[in-house]
Amino acid sequence: MEVSSLTTPIKAEKVAIMQPYFFPYLGYFALIKHTDFFVSFDPVQYIRKGWINRNRVLKPNESWQYITAPIQGTDREALIKDVLVTEGDAWKTQILRQLEHYKKRSPYYAEVKALLERCFANPELSISRLNTFYLAQVCEYLEIPFNHAVFSDMNLELGPVTAPDEWALRTSQAMGATTYINPPGGREFFNAEKYEQGE
Repeated sequence: MEVSSLTTPIKAEKVAIMQPYFFPYLGYFALIKHTDFFVSFDPVQYIRKGWINRNRVLKPNESWQYITAPIQGTDREALIKDVLVTEGDAWKTQILRQLEHYKKRSPYYAEVKALLERCFANPELSISRLNTFYLAQVCEYLEIPFNHAVFSDMNLELGPVTAPDEWALRTSQAMGATTYINPPGGREFFNAEKYEQGE
């Protein structure tokens, strides 16, 4: 499954638009499951120490441990779409080693390791494309349909964006969507009246 550039408009009724997180949380996949099309939104600023290139997993008896895809040097104003991961396989090998403590205690260790190895076989360096590819692989494993694209590949013609909460509105409109679905935690970020009126 590949993440490719688009040359024709996409039409979908129910759309979700999220930044491309690195192996994200369960609710992210629930969102995908309840939409017709998912947009990996990458034209915004990359936040250091956020969740675009790292995540955390439990480590027995030691709370959390972080798994990270190291990035190449970027300036403070870099957009997600311009961020590249470090070349080579060292960081991928490191993540697999960090999970080895599950080998004897997790019944799905071999399956998950094989899934990660399929993910890590992709040589893509763009963090937005790479994370979207990982999403596709995990969705396939979970048997969740995943119609998707990376925003910077979509060539959408958006209307005026005058506030942060209008990116999703304009993107949904450009795609002909009738419904925009967002996780409950982000409700306060959006002006519901704009979406109800389509303005």
